[in-house]
Amino acid sequence: MFGTFVSFFTGLVILFPFIIFIIIGLMNVKRKRKVSLQQAADVTNFFLIASVSTIATVTFGKFAMIVIALIVFCIVIGFAIYERRRKKDFNTQKVMRNAWRLLFLIFSLSYFILIICGIILSIVQHLA
Repeated sequence: MFGTFVSFFTGLVILFPFIIFIIIGLMNVKRKRKVSLQQAADVTNFFLIASVSTIATVTFGKFAMIVIALIVFCIVIGFAIYERRRKKDFNTQKVMRNAWRLLFLIFSLSYFILIICGIILSIVQHLA
């Protein structure tokens, strides 16, 4: 019984990572709105990465975590190069925070695109 609940909850969080975003946003209502949204986005990003990887694997039948890791690595390196050229005083924390927020936007967009692709592929397979 407990294993079924854990499995259901894990699947729910992976399939719908924005539930976590809403829950954390509601828990931080007393804080400033900007801080609350930033914290919710930071935590939700972990679930988005797992969700995009799982949906891509299920939809296309190939393990996508390696590609996702390469994308994350390239974005962080790109931000580090940009920050180093822009300012002589290199701030690692700022680079990581900006990269993490950009990754949130990228993975949010990827999540919705993969959901739409999965629905379309499912419809096409059932019609064929």
